[in-house]
Amino acid sequence: MKNSGKKIKNGINSPNITDIATKSNMSAKEVASFLCSVKHSMEPLSKRLSVIENGIKRYYTVERKGIGVLKTEYGKFWQYTFTINDRWKKYSVIVRAEFNKDRMVPVFKNKDRLVLRIDSGCETGQMFGDLTCECRDQLHLTLKMLEHIGEGMIVYIPGQDGRGKGLTFKLAMLWAQDVLNINTVESASLLASNGMIDVRTYSGVVCILKFFGVSRSATLTW
Repeated sequence: MKNSGKKIKNGINSPNITDIATKSNMSAKEVASFLCSVKHSMEPLSKRLSVIENGIKRYYTVERKGIGVLKTEYGKFWQYTFTINDRWKKYSVIVRAEFNKDRMVPVFKNKDRLVLRIDSGCETGQMFGDLTCECRDQLHLTLKMLEHIGEGMIVYIPGQDGRGKGLTFKLAMLWAQDVLNINTVESASLLASNGMIDVRTYSGVVCILKFFGVSRSATLTW
């Protein structure tokens, strides 16, 4: 039996670097260097950053957990995943920009007019296609806009579904809307026990902007 040149590890054939280099139009050395960078991207990177909230300076630990490439119908984007020690914990950031491979950060040419969408996440609409809201359409419109403009980002906060009150509250809202023929604000107002229909906060978004080195004086649009 001929030797295929592939190493077997844990019962799985390991890909041949030479074959991969040929497919990728790269040298074996370039492939090895690239894989080192990809593995490095899985190593957490933490920063302690401050945010002024209601006149009070607060500090948060922002940890970048990973980086990857998204191939969408609107082109390629970078996706970052973060954890922040705030109420919302998990953040996903979709970025269209040049990429600094050494620092693994996006390079924005127009920091003073950065296009930004803050997306609270919407399991019912974006994942399952519920037609009560326009969240899925808005998300795709933003991706299309970023592809056209050439740079910008979406900060996606899944924990903020249901105006930050959670999926349980969101589902109750949808039920009330369907039966009573009322809108989202009316539904939330009827169901919120303390009168608070929106508890979302955005310090984590500011932390991510600081993590990426976006100026405090930037004009943000979403």
